[in-house]
Amino acid sequence: MSDYIPSGGGTVGIEPQTSFPYVASTMADKRSPRRGPYPTLRAVPPTLRSGGEPFEGFNLLLDNPGEAGVVLWQIVRDVTLWASMPESNRKELFSPKAPIRQWQVLLHTELNESVRPYLLIVSNLLFTDRIPDSSELAFACRKIADWAEDQLHPHTAIAFAQAAALAWPESAECAYKVGWLARRCGEYARAESWLRRCIAITRRLPDMQSQVLAWINLGNIYLARGDHLAAEAAFRRALRGATRSGLSGPKALALHDLFALAVETHRIAEAEVLARRAARAIGATHPRLPILAHDVAAFWFSLGLFERAEVVFSAVLSVTRHPLERLQVLSSVARAAGGAGNRETFLGAWAEAWQIIKGQEEMECVATSALKLAFGSASLADWDRAELAARYATNRASEHRQPEVEEQAQTLLAAVKERCFRDAYARPPEAAEIEQGADVLACGLVRKLGVYAGVVQNRPRIPCYSASSAARADREDTLQAGG
Repeated sequence: MSDYIPSGGGTVGIEPQTSFPYVASTMADKRSPRRGPYPTLRAVPPTLRSGGEPFEGFNLLLDNPGEAGVVLWQIVRDVTLWASMPESNRKELFSPKAPIRQWQVLLHTELNESVRPYLLIVSNLLFTDRIPDSSELAFACRKIADWAEDQLHPHTAIAFAQAAALAWPESAECAYKVGWLARRCGEYARAESWLRRCIAITRRLPDMQSQVLAWINLGNIYLARGDHLAAEAAFRRALRGATRSGLSGPKALALHDLFALAVETHRIAEAEVLARRAARAIGATHPRLPILAHDVAAFWFSLGLFERAEVVFSAVLSVTRHPLERLQVLSSVARAAGGAGNRETFLGAWAEAWQIIKGQEEMECVATSALKLAFGSASLADWDRAELAARYATNRASEHRQPEVEEQAQTLLAAVKERCFRDAYARPPEAAEIEQGADVLACGLVRKLGVYAGVVQNRPRIPCYSASSAARADREDTLQAGG
């Protein structure tokens, strides 16, 4: 974490320990009969910038070259400064002429019209005579972050989501979103710090949904690092919390991730049980339904059940629109087509997948997707494509700290160079029993995907709820590689 928080009025030195006016306690105040009061554990100030940023907001400028990027950067600096100051000092932060100058800049700069109103709201709240409510400022920053995410500007989305979390430090949901976005960009250290802060906040101000989702995302970070024990512990903790709180959506997420972990650690019988539990728990309009179906199909494919896998993969592709989600499904289609010897389908999936990869190279899912393309190519003895994809997957996995993906890509690359790849599947003893029930599960997933295609239209990536809402809808992750 930087020792300085940049501001709209210049760089102001702020000690890390005093950057947040509110620090969440992680334990309730209660007394022990033997040791007296429990110690009050405090949330560690989270990481405010990625490892490669020379200053906070640098990556935002890379996302938005030109005058618009400078304006966005200035707004983030102003919010960060405001949030770092004690409430009594906030009225003195900006000069009396600052509002007029800022509004003139916002009105005359070439900006997307869907985001300009929220930038004006942020400026109005910062420069108002009254002290604005933290939740109002956070809401406007979150809307800007959502816009940036829709525009595929991930660093801009992180910057404004982080500004929202700093402005409203009591909100576990705001902290969770920063961690979720950072994990999507492969910034695991930054993501972990914000997710742990989210959990710390929920222990003081209960928000079980944010806590459960934070544990799920932490588990995925541990999984990406190759720490299976820590990942399983995090997923099971999330499952217990979701079950106790009656959160059906997050429960399905936890079961899905436990299923994926069981597959990765070759616990075939347990994976089958978890797949059925997850399929029962998930709803027909659940945002995670396509990837659950995708992962179950991939599980069958690994056992040599190509026909069932292909049916489900096709159903998933028909409901997938977002580029990064489509990339994962396309790479799975290419993998299945390669194993089945269907060159025409493979070439179509390969061409579209690489077109998406070239525009999203810094996202964490590109390494796993490229690895699938490499396996599909090798299955068809298309050695040039296999070597290209395997080498690319190795480089990206190394950059994103995905050791298991990197190891698999290196192993495949060596086999491709020797022209000795053999796409064989040795069926374990459990495969025969799994095959008996696979048809029923496949039909159920395809049927739910049909309902999903007819009902779900444009959905937010992280649906959020109002802090005052009595009925809180589940907030779900979208389709992610490794998730």
